[in-house]
Amino acid sequence: PKTLFSTTHINVKEAKCFAIGLAWAHHLSESKRAIWNKALPLLPRHTSKSEIAALDPASAQVVSCETGHNSTSISNDSIWKGYPTWPNEVSYQARGYGPYPFWTVSSPKSGSLNGTGALIQVKYSALKNAERLDHESCTLSDGSQEACSHLFVDGKHAYLFAADEKSWCCVSSSPNMSNNCWLTAVQPDFYSLFEDNGISHTYVSESGLYDGPVRNYTLQLTRLGNADQFVFWYLTDLDGMPVEQGEGSCVLPRGCTGAAKYLFHQYNRSTFQETSFQADAFAVPEVCLTTTETCYVWPDTLCDNTSTSLFY
Repeated sequence: PKTLFSTTHINVKEAKCFAIGLAWAHHLSESKRAIWNKALPLLPRHTSKSEIAALDPASAQVVSCETGHNSTSISNDSIWKGYPTWPNEVSYQARGYGPYPFWTVSSPKSGSLNGTGALIQVKYSALKNAERLDHESCTLSDGSQEACSHLFVDGKHAYLFAADEKSWCCVSSSPNMSNNCWLTAVQPDFYSLFEDNGISHTYVSESGLYDGPVRNYTLQLTRLGNADQFVFWYLTDLDGMPVEQGEGSCVLPRGCTGAAKYLFHQYNRSTFQETSFQADAFAVPEVCLTTTETCYVWPDTLCDNTSTSLFY
């Protein structure tokens, strides 16, 4: 019938519009955007994901790919079922590679992929729906390097700020932001969004933290004709403990050519410990409560009213 055909056509068309927006926003370099002189489609805000899924599961994944950072708190009586799902609350250290921060308009395009990496210290709570990442090395808008922290707290609030918690802060997410590019902590079973690609027996880390067999979970977000693909990956050991996560145009080889920025971090598995946090572990610094500076996800053509991005 004509009405069914029209609905089908609209849903598929809008799914493809989301895919185009994804390729443009996540993460074409500024130089590549500058040479594109054609119009881009506007993104709809009403398409039903369930309707798209029924028509084209691959297209539905394009629309819902950011759900890994769209978490809500879990109940205090939730029982952890073991790896690869993360504990309800955990602290760990990791070594980071590539640009950081990487999601804002002034963020760097690339960073070092060699050596021992930059230290990252993390506090994560699914119970409080909060996460704090303290990065040893961050590239600021003026090109200078210093330590910084990124804090996600319940209610779609997030802040990027100086390590001293006084010098500067910018708001990276707010529930009232007009572009709806919200950021939250990851959900404890985010790996379930990915495809299990089996075991690799040849993994060797740059950081020296782990060499050996890994299970490869990968989420391929989209491929548009001859455009570069964009993938997230998450590697665990054979017991399900985290080894590495990252994003780029491919998993390997490192720094592969493509539009997506290439970045990853490798977990220090000896520090990945179940723990318990008091609420002040995720306290928002005073400077962030008064700042007017923002560092939202840019460009916002990817965002809709339900989605955010993985691994910030």
